Amino acid sequence: MAPSSVLPSAPIAPPEPVPLSPVPAPARARSAFIVGPLYDGLFFIFSPLLALALGLLVSPWHKNGDTLSFFGSPVSFISLASASFIHAHLFAVFFRSHGNRDVYQRFRWRFTVIPLGIFLGLVVSPWLLMFSTIVNTVWDVYHSSMQNFGLGRIYDMKRGANPEVGRSLDIWMSHVLYIGPILSSSVTLAAHLDSFKELNRVGSHLFDVVPLWGSKYQWMLAGGALGAGVTYTAYYIFSYVRLARRGVPISTQKVLLYASTALVSLLGWGFNSFGEGFLIVNFFHALQYFAIVWWAEQDNLPRLFRVEGRRWARPSALLLFLLVPLLYGVLLGFGSNYLAPKGLELSVCMALVNTVAMMHFWYDGFVWSVRKKAVPAT
Repeated sequence: MAPSSVLPSAPIAPPEPVPLSPVPAPARARSAFIVGPLYDGLFFIFSPLLALALGLLVSPWHKNGDTLSFFGSPVSFISLASASFIHAHLFAVFFRSHGNRDVYQRFRWRFTVIPLGIFLGLVVSPWLLMFSTIVNTVWDVYHSSMQNFGLGRIYDMKRGANPEVGRSLDIWMSHVLYIGPILSSSVTLAAHLDSFKELNRVGSHLFDVVPLWGSKYQWMLAGGALGAGVTYTAYYIFSYVRLARRGVPISTQKVLLYASTALVSLLGWGFNSFGEGFLIVNFFHALQYFAIVWWAEQDNLPRLFRVEGRRWARPSALLLFLLVPLLYGVLLGFGSNYLAPKGLELSVCMALVNTVAMMHFWYDGFVWSVRKKAVPAT
């Protein structure tokens, strides 16, 4: 998609699409926050700093051994908890896509036929199954960067900004903040590129050269990412100063979100601080997602869980909203390799996990779109 102009002149307003569904109003009229100062501070803006503190806290425990028995197999408790939470947040998208009647009706085919077709294809073809693992690894990095972008655009919307102005600037800034440190770190880059060896499980060494190439030329990638990142950051600040001078509203909340993300992404991915880079970055990403889904769907979830009208309807819905995805994360997201024997059962479990991940990455591109009015301002 061609990047939009940073300073558009007299754009012709496109026809407004019908909003997907109403979402809860902000805590106060015309608030610059999505929910409120405390909620946003804990779960959105400064959640990266909370994740950094968590990484510092658990690092000694992880290094000294935190092994437990998981269905007869020794596993790390922190790895189990982290992986389960990550897979749980992937599952949580279905409370927005399938649990919200308005959203479901608008995109019914995307929510039924396509995931079923992908799942069956992955079950039937081991090649597609292994290749989907590679696709999900790459897509996950891009998607995580775009979640940061999406939260920033919601904050801009709350300030009354045109969703087209600064869009490309924010997209590339999010990539600099999230993807740049991955390219700069030999540890995290190697961990991501190792997924290309998944094809070995079906007898192919087609992409074995990718991890080797990444290791050999990582110093070039690091230098390029650092130089490009510093240069683009300067250009980004310069461009937004120009926009501000022309009267474009700038969200303080977005600035703080980007600043905290930059710091933690650099320390987590770039330097693998405390040896817990994956835990740190993935934890705040998943925490942000659970928080945004609960905020948007808290009125729908009591109906979905059939507790509507009861005394403790909302707390019960919140408990189930957290419990159901976490059970999926533990039993399938983390536990499929331990619970399912080799063969068809394992293939089915892996196909389901990979399908859920792909649908999460894809659905998020349109069920939270500010441009498409998926997240109304009020």
